[in-house]
Amino acid sequence: MKQQLEDIKNFDGTRILYSSKYNINKDLNNLFLTLGNAEIAIVSEITKLHENVIFATLPFELNEPKGEFVLVIKNAAKTSEIPAEKEIIAELNKLTKTIDKNDAIKLIKDKYKLTKSYVYNLYERNKK
Repeated sequence: MKQQLEDIKNFDGTRILYSSKYNINKDLNNLFLTLGNAEIAIVSEITKLHENVIFATLPFELNEPKGEFVLVIKNAAKTSEIPAEKEIIAELNKLTKTIDKNDAIKLIKDKYKLTKSYVYNLYERNKK
């Protein structure tokens, strides 16, 4: 296991891992110990009707995990380029005071190379 974690740490790219409900919190902790405060997406029930995605920064723990999980770990080199969600939301709120929300979403999407749906969902969850 130590060698696998070391391989993950040294891999220069986005990492994708599988974890079961029995191991998810142990795997998240091991990833934190190996990668530090990495940004991750925890996807449960991927490709199923009740698919759920949680965007988080390690350390993170799931309460009562159910099903199977796919962990997508952002490349460390890319992590520093994209600001935290709070900063993106603040920038969106500032932009929407002077321009249309769709234009603001497009500007943020292009600026940080994010998906339109991700930026739109951030906007909708945090409307003022």
